[in-house]
Amino acid sequence: MTGTPAAILRRIIEEGGGLENTLREMALFRRDAWRLDSIAQDLTKEYPNHWAAMLNEEFIGVWKTHGALMRYLRRYKFDPSRVAIQFLEHPRRIHILKAA
Repeated sequence: MTGTPAAILRRIIEEGGGLENTLREMALFRRDAWRLDSIAQDLTKEYPNHWAAMLNEEFIGVWKTHGALMRYLRRYKFDPSRVAIQFLEHPRRIHILKAA
């Protein structure tokens, strides 16, 4: 997406079906991301270095590769932009970025 931040935001809202619908979709996504994060530690014990996904409060599953996850989402007609996805990294690393 290109343009000014305001133009990009307008386009996102228009494509999302209006402000009210866009805000509702964002709240649903945040809820799913939070729920997925809340079970990530337990999932990581059983599925280290896998990809996990959740949509509409439903745990979808885990996959060894991001590509396998994307193929599954396309096959079953899930919109990847609405799915909360998390990599279950083990061992968990902390990334520190130094500003120039």
